[in-house]
Amino acid sequence: MAGKQMPGFIMCACTRKCPGFTKMDIWDFINRVRIELPVEYGLIHPQLCEVDGDRFLAEFLKTHRKKVVEELVKKSNA
Repeated sequence: MAGKQMPGFIMCACTRKCPGFTKMDIWDFINRVRIELPVEYGLIHPQLCEVDGDRFLAEFLKTHRKKVVEELVKKSNA
């Protein structure tokens, strides 16, 4: 991917109180994203749906670069 700008990966962790997060190691997950996917960086925010998340995204998205925003609410037993 030389010369091509890679996207960033942003994950909302929903404060880890959702049932799907009880057994998930978010630090291992985001590290695997960084290493295994063609992304320039991985970032975790505790709750993008709250006011501070809105402010963060509004500021962050001003950079006009590609981003992958993932809101994970998957069952860990799936």
